[in-house]
Amino acid sequence: SFANCKNLTKFTVEGNFDILNIEERAFYRCGNIFEFTIAGNVTTLDIREMAFLHSSLRELRIPESVKALSIEKNAFSLCSELTKVDISADVTTLNIGNQIFYICEKLEEFTITNKVEDLTIGPRAFGCCKKLVKFEIPESVKNLAIGVSTFAQCESLEDFTIPGSVTSLNIDCTAFQECQSLTKFTIPESVTTL
Repeated sequence: SFANCKNLTKFTVEGNFDILNIEERAFYRCGNIFEFTIAGNVTTLDIREMAFLHSSLRELRIPESVKALSIEKNAFSLCSELTKVDISADVTTLNIGNQIFYICEKLEEFTITNKVEDLTIGPRAFGCCKKLVKFEIPESVKNLAIGVSTFAQCESLEDFTIPGSVTSLNIDCTAFQECQSLTKFTIPESVTTL
């Protein structure tokens, strides 16, 4: 749609939509886009594979109006200016898929709505996010799965706490490889399946 639009800086979606589909490579290599805003009420949001790959997006916020959310692999990979992500969508199941934020080297803040109960963080989802210091799992999560190399080479990650709400936990043996600053990792007593 807008791939390689090198002068595009802001993109705003206004109005009320039942469904918003951001197609594959829609903003691929938009080197100057720093702001993408959903200003209206979107109920279903589908961000396809590589939609923002190699773009200059600085912040991503998915609003509470979203009741169904799908983000496909590599959707935000190599977004070199991305510093903050806020997923406030009104969803109970969230799948952060394969390499979604892979090599987002400036990503520092990542927030997930406290309505999520089933959380899956897929392979290399945050791999090489070198500025990510802390990752918080919301207190609402009951089932948590962390995949292959999910946080690999997050060299600034210091603290990873799993809340007491989690009862089922699945962590791949390579999930935190080469996290050289990781000093605190907590698995609560509430976990009955590991």
